[in-house]
Amino acid sequence: MNTLEASVMFLPALWLAGAYGDPAWAAGFGAFWLVGRVLYAVMHARDAQRRGEGFVITLLALSALLVQGGWGIAKALLAA
Repeated sequence: MNTLEASVMFLPALWLAGAYGDPAWAAGFGAFWLVGRVLYAVMHARDAQRRGEGFVITLLALSALLVQGGWGIAKALLAA
Protein backbone atom coordinates (compact mmCIF):
# COMPACT_ATOMS: atom_id res chain seq x y z
CA MET A 1 0.00 0.00 0.00
CA ASN A 2 2.86 2.38 0.74
CA THR A 3 4.24 1.97 -2.79
CA LEU A 4 0.81 2.78 -4.19
CA GLU A 5 0.80 6.02 -2.22
CA ALA A 6 4.34 6.83 -3.35
CA SER A 7 3.43 6.23 -6.99
CA VAL A 8 1.01 9.19 -6.84
CA MET A 9 4.09 11.43 -6.68
CA PHE A 10 6.36 9.26 -8.81
CA LEU A 11 4.29 8.85 -11.98
CA PRO A 12 3.71 12.57 -12.68
CA ALA A 13 7.35 13.31 -11.87
CA LEU A 14 8.48 10.57 -14.26
CA TRP A 15 6.17 11.85 -16.97
CA LEU A 16 7.37 15.45 -16.62
CA ALA A 17 11.03 14.43 -16.53
CA GLY A 18 10.59 12.24 -19.61
CA ALA A 19 8.59 14.83 -21.54
CA TYR A 20 10.61 17.95 -20.71
CA GLY A 21 14.01 16.50 -19.84
CA ASP A 22 16.16 13.69 -21.14
CA PRO A 23 14.08 10.50 -21.44
CA ALA A 24 17.12 8.28 -20.89
CA TRP A 25 17.95 9.98 -17.59
CA ALA A 26 14.28 9.87 -16.59
CA ALA A 27 14.21 6.12 -17.26
CA GLY A 28 17.37 5.66 -15.19
CA PHE A 29 15.97 7.61 -12.28
CA GLY A 30 12.71 5.67 -12.61
CA ALA A 31 14.59 2.38 -12.41
CA PHE A 32 16.51 3.71 -9.39
CA TRP A 33 13.16 4.56 -7.75
CA LEU A 34 11.90 1.04 -8.41
CA VAL A 35 15.01 -0.49 -6.85
CA GLY A 36 14.47 1.70 -3.81
CA ARG A 37 10.84 0.61 -3.47
CA VAL A 38 11.78 -3.07 -3.73
CA LEU A 39 14.52 -2.62 -1.13
CA TYR A 40 12.06 -0.74 1.09
CA ALA A 41 9.51 -3.56 0.88
CA VAL A 42 12.06 -6.32 1.51
CA MET A 43 13.63 -4.55 4.47
CA HIS A 44 10.24 -3.64 5.91
CA ALA A 45 9.21 -7.30 5.77
CA ARG A 46 12.40 -8.39 7.54
CA ASP A 47 12.76 -5.61 10.11
CA ALA A 48 10.72 -2.44 9.97
CA GLN A 49 13.52 -0.41 11.57
CA ARG A 50 15.85 -1.05 8.59
CA ARG A 51 13.59 0.27 5.83
CA GLY A 52 15.34 3.64 5.82
CA GLU A 53 17.84 2.73 3.09
CA GLY A 54 15.07 2.00 0.61
CA PHE A 55 13.29 5.19 1.57
CA VAL A 56 16.41 7.28 1.00
CA ILE A 57 16.97 5.73 -2.44
CA THR A 58 13.33 6.38 -3.32
CA LEU A 59 13.55 9.96 -2.09
CA LEU A 60 16.73 10.67 -4.06
CA ALA A 61 15.29 9.25 -7.27
CA LEU A 62 12.06 11.19 -6.86
CA SER A 63 13.97 14.38 -6.13
CA ALA A 64 16.11 13.88 -9.23
CA LEU A 65 13.00 13.39 -11.36
CA LEU A 66 11.39 16.52 -9.94
CA VAL A 67 14.52 18.59 -10.53
CA GLN A 68 14.89 17.28 -14.07
CA GLY A 69 11.22 17.92 -14.86
CA GLY A 70 11.25 21.36 -13.26
CA TRP A 71 14.41 22.34 -15.09
CA GLY A 72 12.97 21.16 -18.40
CA ILE A 73 9.72 23.06 -17.86
CA ALA A 74 11.64 26.22 -16.91
CA LYS A 75 13.77 25.95 -20.06
CA ALA A 76 10.68 25.43 -22.20
CA LEU A 77 8.95 28.45 -20.68
CA LEU A 78 11.98 30.69 -21.08
CA ALA A 79 12.47 29.62 -24.69
CA ALA A 80 8.90 30.53 -25.61
